[in-house]
Amino acid sequence: MYKILIPQDIHPKAKDFLLQKGYEIQVGPGFDEETLLKEIPSADALIARTALYSENVIKAGTKLKIIARHGVGVDNLPLEQAKKQNLWVTIAKGANVTSVAEHTITLILAAANLLPTFHDEIRKGNFAIRNKVHGTEISGKKLGLIGIGAIGSKVAEIAVKGFGMKILAFDICKPSIVPDFVEWKNTLEDVYKEADIITLHVPLTPETNNLINKNSIKLMKDGVIIVNCARGGIVNEHDLAEALKNGKVKSAGLDVFSKEPPETDNPLLNLENIVLTPHNAALTDEAAEAMAMSCAVAVDDVFNGRTPKFPIVQPN
Repeated sequence: MYKILIPQDIHPKAKDFLLQKGYEIQVGPGFDEETLLKEIPSADALIARTALYSENVIKAGTKLKIIARHGVGVDNLPLEQAKKQNLWVTIAKGANVTSVAEHTITLILAAANLLPTFHDEIRKGNFAIRNKVHGTEISGKKLGLIGIGAIGSKVAEIAVKGFGMKILAFDICKPSIVPDFVEWKNTLEDVYKEADIITLHVPLTPETNNLINKNSIKLMKDGVIIVNCARGGIVNEHDLAEALKNGKVKSAGLDVFSKEPPETDNPLLNLENIVLTPHNAALTDEAAEAMAMSCAVAVDDVFNGRTPKFPIVQPN
């Protein structure tokens, strides 16, 4: 009987699927390194959510055959170590596209209209705030997409069809087909200079780490809105906080942080012109089920000699 380690719980439908197939599953009991080092040696498969898995943890998984990533970002996994151990590493490609795109649009609307400020003030009895603080319409505005993969493209589609926005986009890897409603930009600087709202849809890599910083913010329009549902390290949080304080950035929406959960001294936590969510853009009921089932099916495929659908690392 194969044992599946699930340090962070997943949708019950996927657990039921694995149990019905005859697998043993272990949910928890924790995802700190000390706990993982104790639990992973007996595991044949790992379903990995957002916890950080060090090389030492994966090395300790001497029975591992597959790491199934509950999502698409793999910056929390030591891929080179997985290759050395001849493991399968799979992702849940496409499972969370709609949820993250909708969350991105939600944060754009919430940030543009400063909804947290209104929410907090009306709870205090300050109904007159309606005459002192004003939101911004997004219809017809220029939306700058940094990254135009599946999620970025879905955001663009919603923004155009729903709000008549004008789409500017840049990606390190230009797609073979760019939708006709997207204006392709040859440099990041072009997006920074022209966009009214900027959203991020790129993985965290050495090239994208600290991409949004005081220098890139200087290039942006005064009053720009910045939204990040990708990875926290892409944005320099101290530089963004300063720009939010001095008004260069009108408002921002963040679903991700450089350290999660954010530390209590994170400068973004005490600002009024920012909307914060706990890295849950991909955790709608629908996306959570789809990601979990993608992992469960990948695990079952590997243990039955089939090639999983979305491998990013595979045995030699």
